[in-house]
Amino acid sequence: MESLISSSFNLTLLIAILFFKLRGPVKDFVAHRQSSIRHDIQVVGDQLKKAKQDFTQFSNQLARVDQEVKALFEENQREILKIQAKIQADTTYLVEKVMMDTQSRVSSIQAEFKGQLSAELGARVMDRAEFFLMERLTQEDRTRLQKEFFKQMESTS
Repeated sequence: MESLISSSFNLTLLIAILFFKLRGPVKDFVAHRQSSIRHDIQVVGDQLKKAKQDFTQFSNQLARVDQEVKALFEENQREILKIQAKIQADTTYLVEKVMMDTQSRVSSIQAEFKGQLSAELGARVMDRAEFFLMERLTQEDRTRLQKEFFKQMESTS
């Protein structure tokens, strides 16, 4: 038992010496560690504040970009409608112009065809009349017609 008491005494003495000798360095270490942790917490808090500010700023910018995209989309839709209306108007104008040009060309071709047809019909009528006259006129009728023709020519001159 004496050895147990002496061992306990030695242990208590060792703990007391260690406590008094290491108390200052441990206290300094704990204080330094506490200061370091406090500084790290403050730095992380500042970084968190900056991150929140950046997040708010980027969120606002994103909202503005979304609004601008919507505005541009709406403006493009209006421009598309204007262009469609202009294309429709231009198409209508061109269709009307083509129709008028076609009607004019058809009228021109029709008049030309009528003229050709009249000339051809007149030539055929003249040929047919000449054929009948030549076939049915006698020499006396020819002489009489010539005299009448010359008289009419003289009276007009």
